[in-house]
Amino acid sequence: MFDLEGKRIHSITGFGQPHAAVVLSDSNIIVTDGDDFGRVALVNGKDYTIISTIKLPPGVDGAVFNP
Repeated sequence: MFDLEGKRIHSITGFGQPHAAVVLSDSNIIVTDGDDFGRVALVNGKDYTIISTIKLPPGVDGAVFNP
């Protein structure tokens, strides 16, 4: 995570190759991980812990949020 000036403020651990991140209006973050993990993770935007994950089929590396 970076601030608006490009300074790193936090690293979120637990990912192999994160490909995309989408910040939701409630400050949570969706992150796709295309490495061996092959999953989408919902990350708490306040303390950066992984709240929940779902497994993905091979080759998925994008993120789009459809409410």
